[in-house]
Amino acid sequence: MILSYLKYWLKASYKGGHGVHSPFMYHFVTLILEEKYDYFAFRKIDLVRKKLLLNKTEIEITDFGAGSRIFKGNKRKISDLAKYSAISKKHGELLFRMVNYYKPKTVLELGTSLGLGTMYLASPNSKTKLITIEGCKEIGKLAQHNFNQHNFTTIELVIEPFESALTKVLAANNLIDFVFIDGNHSGMATLNYFKMLLPILSENAIIVFDDINWSNSMQQAWKTICHLEKVRVSVDIFRFGIVFFNKNLSKQHYIIRF
Repeated sequence: MILSYLKYWLKASYKGGHGVHSPFMYHFVTLILEEKYDYFAFRKIDLVRKKLLLNKTEIEITDFGAGSRIFKGNKRKISDLAKYSAISKKHGELLFRMVNYYKPKTVLELGTSLGLGTMYLASPNSKTKLITIEGCKEIGKLAQHNFNQHNFTTIELVIEPFESALTKVLAANNLIDFVFIDGNHSGMATLNYFKMLLPILSENAIIVFDDINWSNSMQQAWKTICHLEKVRVSVDIFRFGIVFFNKNLSKQHYIIRF
């Protein structure tokens, strides 16, 4: 991970939008990546995070993905999940700004975890249809409790392994505009989810992949996705890989410091 980050930092550019000739990408950098407005929703989610960080309750989880580099057993404290597994404040706020700016009608999340990322996705617009899938029942129940307790009533939570849940979700929805994939962390599984999603993505769809540098297989999956013709613009900000499908955009790959 350290070596990957050094390579990313040396290649990354376009700080402050300098050197970006595409108006689309210039707006993405200046109005989304580097926007600093302190939205009220951020403070609300910060309070949820603080409560979770203080919760020492231990739960037993089922891990359907590539495992953890930090935890060894299946029993984990909620405070540790909030500290090590939940989305960071920086990246959660980026998801909020993307949804706030592009205004997708339907958002899909793979990997609810404690629900913090879901809250960032749900906060910009209460009319956005948001479906989130979590494979682990115990974590899913905890996320639903958080949604209920903090009045996130528009979130549809599906507690089921990704593959079976995704098949049902895709069959029940016509088009999906925005997808956040934060689960499994296996390159093969990530490519499989991506292929399943392709037929139902809207014309201007956006997919955000978490942990593209988690492993060699994730790095390879990211490269494969970036080279596909349907992907018009791909953005590497190290933790996230973001792809845009708008066919009016010129094929381009960016590595941007974030």
